[in-house]
Amino acid sequence: MKNENSQKPLIDKVVDLFNFPESTNYYPLIFTIIFVVILFQYSFSALESIFYDFRVRYDFGTSTKKEIVVVYIDEESDEFLGESYPYTYVSHHKMFERLRQDKPLIVNYFINLIEPDSDVAREDLQKFKKQIQKFVSEGGKFRLGSTIDDWGNQLPPEELREVGHSLSLINIDALALAKDDVCRRTILNSSGEDSIHLWTANQYRLINGQEELNAKTMQGSYYVKAADATFSL
Repeated sequence: MKNENSQKPLIDKVVDLFNFPESTNYYPLIFTIIFVVILFQYSFSALESIFYDFRVRYDFGTSTKKEIVVVYIDEESDEFLGESYPYTYVSHHKMFERLRQDKPLIVNYFINLIEPDSDVAREDLQKFKKQIQKFVSEGGKFRLGSTIDDWGNQLPPEELREVGHSLSLINIDALALAKDDVCRRTILNSSGEDSIHLWTANQYRLINGQEELNAKTMQGSYYVKAADATFSL
């Protein structure tokens, strides 16, 4: 005699399983498995970026001071500088001469400067350089920013390197995480040399009588061997 249960369709067997009183003990496990399977179908990088930005923006354990001013030299500067973009060293000399009058503590210069291509341009570069040296002799701190691209390090013109330069590369999430071009990490040092951000922070701390920061011991820093660089979130 055949078992009646063996002749039932599969769907009826599943229904019978859930009708057993003991099957209620498996409901949490079943729904958890279903939930996990659904979760695995989606990418959560965008959601991760939202929570990351929220934590950074509303972290009450950190404090900020509005002592940083960003000065742009772009097409809107044409009327003041009397030139059109890209600007010559005459414009840089004129702009920095005006900037010195406000007596900033530290100046980071992020503009990509090119080698002079004529005797006149080289003479104007020297005038710009003298403005920087005068600023430093008055107690100011100055640093040129350099970057890295597919062709290697992009350094300032040779005649300006002696005033000091540091890596100013900014990492944006264009290929990873949220892919939204938001900066969520920065380079603290590369090949043993501090980035312009860490250099500036330490110069400011020294001015205020504070201890210098060490990239390796800073909270949130991590070393990437392939890049030979220390990053910070």
